[in-house]
Amino acid sequence: MTEHMTEHMTQTHADPSILCESCGYDISGLPETAACSECGRSVRLSLPERRVGSAFQNSPSPASLAATAWATLRHPKPLFDIIRIDRKSSRRMLLINVAIAAALLSIGPWTDLMRAFLREIWISWPLNFAISAAVLLVLTQIETIGIRSFGKRRGWRVTRDVALAVAAHASVGWVVMGVLFPAAVTLQLPPSLRWQPIIAGLPVNVTAIAPPIFALLIGLFLFELLVYVGVQRCRFANPPRPQDPR
Repeated sequence: MTEHMTEHMTQTHADPSILCESCGYDISGLPETAACSECGRSVRLSLPERRVGSAFQNSPSPASLAATAWATLRHPKPLFDIIRIDRKSSRRMLLINVAIAAALLSIGPWTDLMRAFLREIWISWPLNFAISAAVLLVLTQIETIGIRSFGKRRGWRVTRDVALAVAAHASVGWVVMGVLFPAAVTLQLPPSLRWQPIIAGLPVNVTAIAPPIFALLIGLFLFELLVYVGVQRCRFANPPRPQDPR
């Protein structure tokens, strides 16, 4: 490791330098036609302008949200190579995805389960939605704190905005969870038997609860996997230049 790289690892995460997005070498001031002195990657491939943003970041709409979700699931690496490190659009995407997931998680079967375990508390759909959304937001916040801490230990420049951008695009995993969970419950058993073993205090019917639990785990695993891919692709991501109107 060169002295330059060692010095870079001691810099603060607020460092405005343009870094090679492959190795983290400071390429500030180098011409676009040059190559990184550390790894040989073209300077052009690390410039902030290369991060043109995902479809939703550039034009927020239901269609662009769906397109971004599909791109994240199908080709996560190329997607994370172009996402823009932008707090406003990332926060908006995260809140929308969490709201969609919470709405899906709050439909019939999940609300019935909540009522079964909290019999003395009236569980309405709005309350269940709020609980589900709060849980997903807390899990996302924990994840962003974790990847920032991990990045700091590795000498990466995983700033708060980088962590938020990665988590926001990875939050499509929460939407997948929201789709799979009620489907797993609804298709598993007739309504009168879905949670009867739990409600009645009888031995747990593994056949009944395994698919819903598996659905939750799939969504969680997908979120974690996408975060991992995103951090790897954005560990030295360069935010837009200060004069960039975006």
